[in-house]
Amino acid sequence: MLANIAYPYIPKGRAFKFTPLSDPFMTMAKAYAETHSLDKHYPNASIMVKNGKIIGMGANGSDYHDNHGCKRKELGIPTGQGYDLCEGCHPKNHSEPAALKDAAKKEHDAEGADIYLWGHWWCCEPCWQQMIAAGIRDVYLMEDAHNTFTKEAKKRIIFGIVGHIGSGKGAAAAYLESRYGAGVYRSSNILRDVLDRLHEPHKRKSLQELCLALCEQFGEDILSKTMRADIEQLDQSIMVVEGIRREGDFAHIKDAGEFVLVSIDADTKVRYNRLISRGENVDDNKSFEDFLEDSKRGTELNISKLSEQATEHIHNNGDFAALYAQIDQLVETYAGTR
Repeated sequence: MLANIAYPYIPKGRAFKFTPLSDPFMTMAKAYAETHSLDKHYPNASIMVKNGKIIGMGANGSDYHDNHGCKRKELGIPTGQGYDLCEGCHPKNHSEPAALKDAAKKEHDAEGADIYLWGHWWCCEPCWQQMIAAGIRDVYLMEDAHNTFTKEAKKRIIFGIVGHIGSGKGAAAAYLESRYGAGVYRSSNILRDVLDRLHEPHKRKSLQELCLALCEQFGEDILSKTMRADIEQLDQSIMVVEGIRREGDFAHIKDAGEFVLVSIDADTKVRYNRLISRGENVDDNKSFEDFLEDSKRGTELNISKLSEQATEHIHNNGDFAALYAQIDQLVETYAGTR
């Protein structure tokens, strides 16, 4: 099957090798891409290994596309061509040359080393030329990379929304659903399903305590596993996962498409007034002091930390129009050029 993959370019006499994500070097390449790549849409990284030891690491991207757009996209240039026409796409910003440069800086000899590439399914001609010149032996891709990292496979956008109670997560999700036809999945749906089965009312305290109990019993990624299975049954190009509270909530979701963690925040008093006015749960009618006390519960404590990790931030102290304008810009950034 692998022999039938139509790579945009591959040198004569060369072939990719494949390894699962569980391979320690591929796992490290993934982690490095997620922490060092400047490409929001297609992060990738290369780990150079020689004699079982890492001698170089590199991630792709620059901030050029964020500030100037992509010249190749404007001209409609196909994948694998015209990288020199766009500063942001230039091979100097690819992860393979970055790893070679890192190894050279550390005075390591690349002759006979292997490269583990996560986040992409092929290597362009300039990158191959540099790797061959440096003496790279084999290039390892993640198993099924051609189905995981092609632009076609990455068409689905998944917005993971994190925010404190009353910040506007639900309003944002509802707008994405009504305006853009997004599929919306709330992590609390699973918890509400359990409470319904037990014939218990939907109290915020019950939802929080149930979440903690499930995560303690089955692992912090239990809700993420369930949501991933549900998401794969849907066919919308934009998906929204509302109410993320811990890293485990999106551990299995972020590889189901192009995952973007979005933080929505608002001032404390604004959030409290929204909570009282909407009355979503039977115990939402509470004093401001009780509201502040609820924010100290375990499921809420992680939200500030997660918000700091978010790629995009929306401040929602204003009206619906102000919120919707920020969401429109978000969709334009990630889905407008697709």
